[in-house]
Amino acid sequence: SLKRVVKDDTGLGDDEERTRVLDRLSEASLEENVARLLQTPLQATIMTLLLSEHGHAPRDRYLLFDAYFETIYKREAAKSKDVAGDLSDFRAEIHQLHEQVGLHLQRLSEESGHFDAALPKAMLHQLARDNFIAAGYPPEEAEQLAVGLSRTATERLVLLVPKAAGIGFEVRSLQEYMAARALTTCPEPDAIQRLHTIAPSAHWRNAWLFA
Repeated sequence: SLKRVVKDDTGLGDDEERTRVLDRLSEASLEENVARLLQTPLQATIMTLLLSEHGHAPRDRYLLFDAYFETIYKREAAKSKDVAGDLSDFRAEIHQLHEQVGLHLQRLSEESGHFDAALPKAMLHQLARDNFIAAGYPPEEAEQLAVGLSRTATERLVLLVPKAAGIGFEVRSLQEYMAARALTTCPEPDAIQRLHTIAPSAHWRNAWLFA
């Protein structure tokens, strides 16, 4: 199945290059963190593109998931002018939205005791809308932009997938990675205080390590 992914889905036309990337993918799949990102054909495609560009999978967990996210971003931006425009114009907002969803899901799972918590779809839209309003957009325009941004997050970047009655990250580690970014996107003293607050909690351990 990995051979089919490398041949059909990544655009690698040279047999020698495909073989080289497949060898990298097989070797990288032995790493626990990489294996978490190889559960579906699409994830294998993303990882193949990452290895083709970088030559290897970062061993540092944060850098690995950061590279994975950026590879998806580049892949989608190259597909069509409309998508590329949104991904370019609203890059900061898209990053912020994923970070906020990761943080909210971490809190929801801690409060409910369920490892695999889901965020209501309406809340995704509300977060996007509130971000645009906070950035100075009129409410009506913010509403329209939020619709497009929510669609991009769930249908184009595909990190967020349907879960129960809402949405969640397809890979738990991506949720923790995004939550860590949210925790540290602030002045350093505030970030340090946040990390002191969550440090005793086993539930936040992975997000804390990412941060």
